[in-house]
Amino acid sequence: MKNFLRFAREGPEDGRKLFWKRSRLKSQMKYADKIGAAHTLILGSSELENGRGVLRRMADGEQREVGFSDAETLAKELLG
Repeated sequence: MKNFLRFAREGPEDGRKLFWKRSRLKSQMKYADKIGAAHTLILGSSELENGRGVLRRMADGEQREVGFSDAETLAKELLG
């Protein structure tokens, strides 16, 4: 998880954004849609406890669970 968060923060030049704010999920998804995010990784308290996040493809809303150990590799694949 620590490596993934570092990865998420280190690349503003390629469009990665880390939205780290206590607000409603609906507000966060509206923001992601507004900035044209292709994917979002949703991490709440239950996801943090389970070591898994929810990856959402913004174009069609498809979601899938991803383990923290796989998240960094998956993010690199999605970003090219």
